[in-house]
Amino acid sequence: MHAIEKGGYEPGDRLPPEREFAETLGVSRSTLRLALHDLDRSGVIVRRPGRGGGTFVGSPKVDRDLGHFAGLAEYIRRQGLTAGARVISVALLAADSVVADALGAGVDAPVVEIIRVRLADGEPIALERSYFSADRFPGLAEQPLGGSLYDLLREVYQDWPTRAVERLQPIAAEPADALLLGVPPGTPLLAVERITHGREGAAIEYAYDLFRGDRTRVVVWTGPGESIEEAGRG
Repeated sequence: MHAIEKGGYEPGDRLPPEREFAETLGVSRSTLRLALHDLDRSGVIVRRPGRGGGTFVGSPKVDRDLGHFAGLAEYIRRQGLTAGARVISVALLAADSVVADALGAGVDAPVVEIIRVRLADGEPIALERSYFSADRFPGLAEQPLGGSLYDLLREVYQDWPTRAVERLQPIAAEPADALLLGVPPGTPLLAVERITHGREGAAIEYAYDLFRGDRTRVVVWTGPGESIEEAGRG
């Protein structure tokens, strides 16, 4: 890692071939391979096979601290990166059974669906699908949606998320999602299903987000507290 920083390599830069790099560092190729293996596992470097491949400096990962609830924009800014969002679509839909159950609404109740690509320093890191009750947040679809949705809820509707229940699972990127995230189909992603609760305790958002595995990392704090079932009843 120190050698990469000292050499002035930036994210996306290709590292020299192993033999040349080992000679430059004054180490054996076996020692270099071990170091590169550890850096690859930690995401500091990325290895790409095939023509045009090689070893490249990776982009910094965004830590999602599950012990502290915050919006993604705050996580990104906290790590010295510039947060952004690209709105893909906004639609008024009838809630299906999953969304209705999560929001405590009736099936076919009107909900606002907001699909956005979240950016860190201009690079896609997550595909975000969020659903809000159209009755609870009238006019939401007409609001500027390129910034923090949670800040918008606070400023316009005087409601904001205070806690959330999140369920995580690894998946492979489908072609349409991969295109929006700028990764090849089949790339490992982290799927996060989230129910967010507002200041009065009611569920105000259902979301299904897909995070790039090469750009995000989950941090979990453990300790005594309420169970998943107890949290879900809040």
